[in-house]
Amino acid sequence: MNRAFVGAVAALLRGATAPAAAAFRRRLEDPRAAQRALARDLVADLAAADYGRHHGVRADDDLDDLRSRLPIATWDDLAPWLDRQRATGGAVLTARPVRHHEPTSGSGGPRKLVPYTDALLAGFARMFALWAHDLVARGPGFTTGRMYFSVSPGEGGFEDDGEYLPGPLRLLFRPTFVAPPSLKRLADPQAFRDALAFHLLAAADLEVVSVWSPSFLAIALDHAAARLDRLAPALRAGRMCANGFTFSVPPVAPERLAAAARGDWSAVWPALKLVSCWASGPSAPGAADLARRLPLPFHQGKGLLATEAPVTVPLLDAGGPAPLVDQVLIELEDAAGRLHLLDEVTDGAEYALVVTTRGGLWRYRIGDRVRVVGRFRGTPLLEFAGRADAVSDLVGEKLAEPFVAACLVAAAPPGQHTLVPAGDRYVLLSDRAGADPEALDRALAGAFHYAIARRNGQLRPVDLRVDPEWPARLVALRAARGQRLGDVKPPALVTRPEEAAALLGPPAPG
Repeated sequence: MNRAFVGAVAALLRGATAPAAAAFRRRLEDPRAAQRALARDLVADLAAADYGRHHGVRADDDLDDLRSRLPIATWDDLAPWLDRQRATGGAVLTARPVRHHEPTSGSGGPRKLVPYTDALLAGFARMFALWAHDLVARGPGFTTGRMYFSVSPGEGGFEDDGEYLPGPLRLLFRPTFVAPPSLKRLADPQAFRDALAFHLLAAADLEVVSVWSPSFLAIALDHAAARLDRLAPALRAGRMCANGFTFSVPPVAPERLAAAARGDWSAVWPALKLVSCWASGPSAPGAADLARRLPLPFHQGKGLLATEAPVTVPLLDAGGPAPLVDQVLIELEDAAGRLHLLDEVTDGAEYALVVTTRGGLWRYRIGDRVRVVGRFRGTPLLEFAGRADAVSDLVGEKLAEPFVAACLVAAAPPGQHTLVPAGDRYVLLSDRAGADPEALDRALAGAFHYAIARRNGQLRPVDLRVDPEWPARLVALRAARGQRLGDVKPPALVTRPEEAAALLGPPAPG
């Protein structure tokens, strides 16, 4: 791609997003004021909706009034209101018109239909614009402009990062994407992965990769290597047919195919400068493995983006994810059940996340846990720690995913690992050799009830099973439930019985 064109696009992006970036950074100076200003806007909406009237909310209420009048709510609490709003189209949870309903990714249970208003959609666009501005202003200096933004097969919803861009910028950037929009129409996972590998291997000038789960990219790399003999003729010819679709790329040089065959990804993509993916909580080992396989100037962790709302955005000079203080109202619940505002939290502490969104979810317990990992301009940085509701309890041990994730970091090498409940023990499922099940067992004994269960003989020691294919099987399981491939992130702890059974297979006889 012409370097002058890339420079012009980068300058246009930087200029278009600069006012929003400057305003956001000013608001980070005083998160208390920013959240109270946001609350005034939210209250004006809520007071005109049935839910607000039901709880006695008035248009002149402030943040303290809002918190005193509204209860903390789960999805089940809000479901009757959401159903009525969807059925009538009226001002039930929000007085703003609902443009569409976005299904959740489904990783934590049944899919939910989240109402999207123009204000909520603008919040997603704002989050992406802040991220893009930060990379252009403070990143490694892009020259080719070629990007892969994750695309998962399926219809509807946000299928790739580029769809978070405002319309004009999305049209401007579309020619820089190495994967065509038609790729997501390949519903068959094998055909999709073949076509994805075809486009990635053809992109010698690839400069940016943005995916959600690190395992998605790791599986794509492994698939490209495993299928290279089959894909090589199409890559040499620059043409591929898959499930009725024809894709064309520049023919791939023999030396790049040879580099792919030996797994030398730096030679396959010599221009690659940035990989962006989930890098905290259960995704930390997978992100570390990607950093080993793709040594680059920049590996950046994603912020916290839920289907229900954008929550944080990573900033290079912050050193972590900054909360979107002008888009989502954030409350943080400590282990004792006390709720804190952003300016009331403690560095290093973990909290359950409660959000109020511009889409009509009021004081909603979203199910995620975050950790305070520092401050930037007076605002605490919030790193995803894991799901608050991901708990395994075979005999009363009550292992939570954030704790298990921390234990895995100490007992397993970089790679993909998960702890799977299996009858009277846990199995450490690993994609490579080198994990230490005894060390993991000792680390898990840091949880009081696990230690008691082990001492009493209720649980046997952790077992180790090395299986390079388990991440792909998990992807297939969740894809069969309707989850998008790009949304699947291997958990540190498996809590769904059907997933545990499918990943481990039938128990050994005797």
